[in-house]
Amino acid sequence: MAIHPTAIIEDGAELAAGVEIGAYAYIGPMVKLGPECRIHHHATIEGNTRMDAHNEVFPYALIGGRTQDKKWTGDEAPILIGKRNIFREFTTVHPATFKDKNTSIGSDNLFCAYAHIGHECTVGNHCIFSNNGTL
Repeated sequence: MAIHPTAIIEDGAELAAGVEIGAYAYIGPMVKLGPECRIHHHATIEGNTRMDAHNEVFPYALIGGRTQDKKWTGDEAPILIGKRNIFREFTTVHPATFKDKNTSIGSDNLFCAYAHIGHECTVGNHCIFSNNGTL
């Protein structure tokens, strides 16, 4: 496991073997990262986010930031992410509005710069979201 000394890993976060976390990255207290995930510098993963193996998150991406839905009541709904996904710069993924729902992403997807996956979205496998692709 390689964690840069400037990265912030909150108490409670769970990091599997082989996780790499770059400079100034932030990992929140409810985050679970699977084996061999690579989180680049300045990336943020927070909320109730569960990420399986071999995912890569590039600088300035935000996964798990509070939903933009005005109906949000503070529930920490899960974000469930499969394997081998790539989240490029400035990608955002938001949790569901209510705790009995989720936002889910399958495996082997590519989210190019500025892609956005909103609350309660479901993304399958082998999808490509071009720059600014939005759900």
